[in-house]
Amino acid sequence: MIFRTFLLTLALFVIASSTPVTPASELDDVSGVVSFLGGDRRDGVMMGPAPLELDRLAEVWKTPTRARSTTSPILVGPTLVIGAGALLMAMDSSSGAVLWSTPLPSSVSDAPSYVSGSILTPLANGTLASLDAVSGGVQWLAPLGASALLAPLDVGGFAIVASQRGAIYAVETGTGALVWSLPMARPITTAPSTDGTTVWVGTSAGDVVAIDPGEGDILWQASTGASVVTAVSVGDDALFVAGADGNVTALNPEDGSVLWVSAVGSWLRSSVSIGSEEIFVSSGNGIVALDRLSGEREWFVPLPGTVTATPIVSNGVVFAGPERGGIVAIDAASGDVLGSFDAIAGVSQPMIVSDGVIFAIDSLGDVMALGSDR
Repeated sequence: MIFRTFLLTLALFVIASSTPVTPASELDDVSGVVSFLGGDRRDGVMMGPAPLELDRLAEVWKTPTRARSTTSPILVGPTLVIGAGALLMAMDSSSGAVLWSTPLPSSVSDAPSYVSGSILTPLANGTLASLDAVSGGVQWLAPLGASALLAPLDVGGFAIVASQRGAIYAVETGTGALVWSLPMARPITTAPSTDGTTVWVGTSAGDVVAIDPGEGDILWQASTGASVVTAVSVGDDALFVAGADGNVTALNPEDGSVLWVSAVGSWLRSSVSIGSEEIFVSSGNGIVALDRLSGEREWFVPLPGTVTATPIVSNGVVFAGPERGGIVAIDAASGDVLGSFDAIAGVSQPMIVSDGVIFAIDSLGDVMALGSDR
């Protein structure tokens, strides 16, 4: 087994070396990174701007991945990066042309993350892979366990990544060397979130756990009463947690004390996205807006099908889509539908909004860009 693992690792480095590597100095020019759920806070907020004419959304390009499973994309400058089965793929964001496609030893299990010229990629076999952001060449592989890893984040030079079977790891972003590991009593159900000083994860038991990213110590642990659905959303003065019991819970980030609980009414499947005055969550077959300070319901917009992808907030507009149906743009304050795009086989992952374009992945694994039809 060790010999076979060695051969596979060697083969990956051979594949990487066959692609010309861009000098590191060129990576310094990368700007405009748009990460999973908006960034390390996992708050669903993207700077945009959104397309100007939301009532005239049209397809700009579409690129099939031919993968049975895909991850939420990230945008690194002009390059869209996505996990597609056991491949990490890079596409030109203006045309959809595939720039590189790197095979990996296991399926990509969650969204990748950009860190200082590298794409950190979580795999279903418990390995964290680092790839060159420009060439796609494999830089290192860090085997961390036997279960799927969740979307990583960078805190102080450490990549913090969670394993679904119940462990948190910190590795050096430059080498993949293990710095610390923290076993958990229950399976972890969320990718880690951070404000830069504290890391939070959620568990199947309904606990939110605050961790010191430097030492791997637990700072506090608070129960929400039901399995935490996806990533904890980090606001300026509260953590927002979606539970499998249909409740959204706001916690004090300092000690985990409960600020309020709002019964949305059906099983929740997405993280909470944070607006200026409201928060938003996918609930059943629609999007719910709650008052950010009190948790009181502001509005509900029904959609034609079950919604599992976290809604995205950009410039006062909420973008959402069901698993079977189109993409809808909703006014964040009023709940009015501003526009939609129906020619899509459902939305399977959170979208990206940047430079007047919406990037989405449908349930068939097709990646598409939408803009205003002028």
